[in-house]
Amino acid sequence: MSEKKSSSSPDENAPLTARGSAVEPVESAVSTQGDITQPQSQQQEPQVTELVRAAQLGNVNELRELIENGSYTAQDISPDGTTALHWAAINNRMAACKYLIEQGAEVDYKGGELQATPLHWACRNGLVYIAHLLIQHGADPLRTDSQGFNALHLAVHSSNVLLVIYLLHQSMPVDTPDPAGRTAAHWAAYQGDALSIDCLLNWGANVKITDTLGFTALHWSIVRGNKMCIKRLIEEGSDVFAKSNDGKSPHIMAEEMRTVPAFQGALAEAGRLPNGSVRPKFLTKKAVDLITFLTPFVVLPLIFMLFHYFPVLLGVPLCLALVIGTMMVLKRFILPNAYFGHTMFMQSPLLAGVFAGSCFLVMVRYLFFILPATLATAPLLNVAFTATFATVIYCFFRAMLMDPGYVPKPLGVTEQRRVIEELIERGEYDSRHFCMATYVRKPLRAKYDRFSKRVVARFDHVCPWVNNVIGVRNHRVFLIYVISLFIGIPLLDALYFNSYASVLAASTSECPFAPEFLCGVLTEDYFSTYTVAWATAQLTWVTLLVFVQLIQIARGMTTNEASNLHKFGFMGADDFSSLPLDHHSLDTATAPGEVTAFKSAKKRRCHSTLARILGVDQFVNTAQEAFGKSSRHPAAANSNPVDYGVMRNCADFWFPDHSWNIFKIYDRGYGGLNGNMVDYYELWEFPKKRQSDYEMVAQQV
Repeated sequence: MSEKKSSSSPDENAPLTARGSAVEPVESAVSTQGDITQPQSQQQEPQVTELVRAAQLGNVNELRELIENGSYTAQDISPDGTTALHWAAINNRMAACKYLIEQGAEVDYKGGELQATPLHWACRNGLVYIAHLLIQHGADPLRTDSQGFNALHLAVHSSNVLLVIYLLHQSMPVDTPDPAGRTAAHWAAYQGDALSIDCLLNWGANVKITDTLGFTALHWSIVRGNKMCIKRLIEEGSDVFAKSNDGKSPHIMAEEMRTVPAFQGALAEAGRLPNGSVRPKFLTKKAVDLITFLTPFVVLPLIFMLFHYFPVLLGVPLCLALVIGTMMVLKRFILPNAYFGHTMFMQSPLLAGVFAGSCFLVMVRYLFFILPATLATAPLLNVAFTATFATVIYCFFRAMLMDPGYVPKPLGVTEQRRVIEELIERGEYDSRHFCMATYVRKPLRAKYDRFSKRVVARFDHVCPWVNNVIGVRNHRVFLIYVISLFIGIPLLDALYFNSYASVLAASTSECPFAPEFLCGVLTEDYFSTYTVAWATAQLTWVTLLVFVQLIQIARGMTTNEASNLHKFGFMGADDFSSLPLDHHSLDTATAPGEVTAFKSAKKRRCHSTLARILGVDQFVNTAQEAFGKSSRHPAAANSNPVDYGVMRNCADFWFPDHSWNIFKIYDRGYGGLNGNMVDYYELWEFPKKRQSDYEMVAQQV
């Protein structure tokens, strides 16, 4: 294959070239962001006409003057065999392209060294809006250049997956080969472009097609060594034993290209054994989830018994051995029947089972030991704890089992195409507004969840403790669950000490490694003591989570938005956008806070899985924000377009329809925003903030 085109965006300071035209570099070329650059060489370039220069710069007034005074026509051919439309297209000049087409420019004219059309030039550079304009005016995406590449091949070369998606929705065949027998999937695999590979496979690309060398797309993905590409190709049925014309299997190629770790990792994550054969499964996913969820119900009591019946120096190692052994059994024999990769534990309901198992132990000890001992002496405390515990259980299962707010998918290809073309018209065809995995128009504040493979409205975070995404529909019930925990654990502690007050007072036992005041109850009822101690330990992550959630609700933002705020701005990154600077959508003024984006993102301070599970990293960031000690980008403080004040933000969250029923679950994605009920499934614009008296006076002065 020819030299790989980088999937990263080009240096803004480098000249933009035709990449396959007869002229390279381009004189007075202009980047897609509008920065005029100077030619690298003036000696080897053919003369650039005034018409071409005006097209490169997108100067419509000059184009109009040159054509209307008869100096040039839109059909004129430059000395290099190209037209002005070629140069307007490659430089992302929407207005210039429109004007030239209106003046009769031939949209499918083949020119340059590679006999490429303006559409080819636009696709090679990933320019979706220009490609759409040209196709609207009759450009044929199936035409090929002298290398045999059509628009889809060149779009894959550009690594702009949004352009690939757009072209596939123009009814382009996904498996058209080039003269070497390579389809778009071969090229995407060679480039290590996991997004394009995923798109092509979802569209039905045939993974068993071989090129003239006998290579499948899997062979080429191993050359590049991108694990995600290899994994997806294997998942879609690629033959891991297929041999090329010279007898090389993927295993041999991985050794020769030194990409064995990526290949073996992909095999494991795709449910294969190291030799490539399918890993046998003896459990269904439901069985795996049930076993994983119930495992802590057995392991936790065993840990408590080991702590009690063995000396500490022996009990601690035995407990660690039990935990590690359980994890190894789950990882090796149970979880691989449904989950793969390093995130298998996070995808499974294990942590939700830990919480449920803990609640079960608390319930048993409370009903049979603590309640009988405290019912007469502390009746109100028991009523409070019972109500709180019931709320915890109810909200836990509601938050775990309910739809968090999945945005409905388009019903078919026709609707998907309509969504794409509407976004192009609005200038919003980018990953911020469009989901590349589900082809859903993403509402504001929504995000794609890679575990459920759905877009979630008002996405907050993925919570392993409830084994579900937290979104617009289950966010409130989730927070009630956490707050109830925060209240209920101290109530349990109070009841525990009340029930064993007489035992504690009369204790004369001596226990090594235990405080004197606990020695009596450890002797009397060790299981209740360990259960209450374990429950109390949960206050660590519960306290952090309550603090973070309440602060973020008061600020009117979600956990996801708080994480994005200083990386990409409140709205998140807008990757793969090729919006021309002269697109009509940019004429509409937008609030600065809505478009603020920061190119430099600081690395996370807490990288460990434990810190993320406990919420330590988010707690630190939120605390810095709350107390004004954040050292991050100062502009971010004013970039939240949905902060309507603490009182309004809290009222929107807790009482969106002005009802006092905080347990109410709303249909679809309804929630409160600036005092109004909005459907987060179709939230395309934020309600405007009400102006203060000072702002109104300032505008009148």
